[in-house]
Amino acid sequence: MIGDVRGHGLMMGVEVVKDRGTKEPGAEIAARITEGAKERNLIVGRGGTHGNVLRINPPMCYRGEGYCVYRGSVALRVAGGEGVRSPER
Repeated sequence: MIGDVRGHGLMMGVEVVKDRGTKEPGAEIAARITEGAKERNLIVGRGGTHGNVLRINPPMCYRGEGYCVYRGSVALRVAGGEGVRSPER
């Protein structure tokens, strides 16, 4: 589950939690998300005190459309938990 989203410009931090009410850190879930993203050649880092914050920063060569695909792929992984899928065109 997503506890908080923060960032500035293209840089984003997505806090992954086990429970939205208690905000218990979801480091294991964040690790699965980053591994799934890596399998699809998407670079998503992890940070935060508990290792539960996804660090998303697309390559600077991306244009607007590419970033939408990148961000959408990461969002699908977070929402579905099964693997990163490219959005249908």
